Amino acid sequence: YGDAGAIPLFLLIAVHLPIMFTTATLLEERRKAHITVILRQLITHPILLAILFSASFHLSGWPIPSFLSSLIEAIAASALPCALIAMGIALKRYGVKGKIPLAVMVTFLKLIIHPSLVYILAFYVFPVPPVWAGVAVLFAAAPSGINAYLFAERYKTGVQLSSSGIALSTALSIFSVLIWLAILDIKP
Repeated sequence: YGDAGAIPLFLLIAVHLPIMFTTATLLEERRKAHITVILRQLITHPILLAILFSASFHLSGWPIPSFLSSLIEAIAASALPCALIAMGIALKRYGVKGKIPLAVMVTFLKLIIHPSLVYILAFYVFPVPPVWAGVAVLFAAAPSGINAYLFAERYKTGVQLSSSGIALSTALSIFSVLIWLAILDIKP
């Protein structure tokens, strides 16, 4: 969707991650920790802090100093390769083994059911502009992200499942994204 899809994509990322991470943290911690500990963990989480800080800075209207802008660009350029290396290390450690039927189910839910629900909601239930709806569907059709693995690793639960799910969904997303591009009538 080019430049027209940038705003809905960044909004999805900026809204989806904090909501899902906060919800998952609350569900995981609800029996283990006191509410003040949970709130402190959420308030001090680096990803949530980064989103809050950058959104606040953007809304302030202040220009980014050039030296800071070049530093941010360098860090941003290294984020994806670092995430891929971390995921590669996890896949080497855990591989795609054990709980394969469950990993296949997670992958099916992520690549087929999730984008199908988003498609129905965005195109038939809610009045969403076509570009925004298409971006939402393609975002939903993308493979499971590394945040699932990072969350599993943090809480020492489901690490092998998340690793397997990410590997399978990444490999199979080639097909699901092509199918959704065809459904959305977008020429790659």
